[in-house]
Amino acid sequence: MTRHDDLLGLRFDSVAERYHKTRPRYPDVIWDALFEITGIEPGARVLEIGAGTGIATAELVRRGCHVTALEPGATMAAIIERDLGGTGLVDVVVGDFAAWEWDGVPFDLAIGATSLHWIDRPVLNERLPKVVRPGGHAALLHYLHVAGGDQAFFEAAQSCYEQWDPNYWNPNYPEHRLRSPHDPIHRATLLDGLPGFSASESQYWLVDVPSDRDHYLSLISTYSTTLRLPEGNQSGLMGCIGDLMDAQFGGSITKRYRFDMVVRRRKE
Repeated sequence: MTRHDDLLGLRFDSVAERYHKTRPRYPDVIWDALFEITGIEPGARVLEIGAGTGIATAELVRRGCHVTALEPGATMAAIIERDLGGTGLVDVVVGDFAAWEWDGVPFDLAIGATSLHWIDRPVLNERLPKVVRPGGHAALLHYLHVAGGDQAFFEAAQSCYEQWDPNYWNPNYPEHRLRSPHDPIHRATLLDGLPGFSASESQYWLVDVPSDRDHYLSLISTYSTTLRLPEGNQSGLMGCIGDLMDAQFGGSITKRYRFDMVVRRRKE
């Protein structure tokens, strides 16, 4: 992938196992909807862009797809190979979408699961219409942390971010604030206006996920906003949030996610 903010995205490689264990899984309903809309069946050829540690890859394989899993992080890609290589349904490619040497055989579906925001839009515009067959589909899955769950905890945690994240007050850096779960302004727009594709179909689902102290601290240690921080700030932030969970919330909280799905059909 190309837009790494000084290769920030590749820092996920340094926390690959934690990422794999703690990042949320996409609910079954999102996969049911994707397969219904696209009409893909077992045996379909799927290109997954930015496959990470194979969280989405595993679901595609479970439904019988043949997946080319494209991932720039070698450690993350190795987890896909470890867990799914034996299925015979996954071809793991270590590399980014912009530089990937495509063999010219088009795919039934090209998909990115909370990954397409790392790719420059001109690259998507230029490459996606080529790699998807006419009548095939491009899709993205994306999740956001939104208002709901233990909202009082997330409001209280703002003081920790304010103390330890130098970017907290940057108006162009709103990642720590809770978004409205139903506000259309927050929908995933990365496939809007994609040349050669029909108008998009989009849906979203709200899911509450419980998390104890250890799980939650491991989870936020894999966020790009945390990985950007100097080590001292990272440890200060973790200590502040862990203390808050223990002192005021009994060591566990519930987090609400909004899972978005956007699908576009390649014109004939």
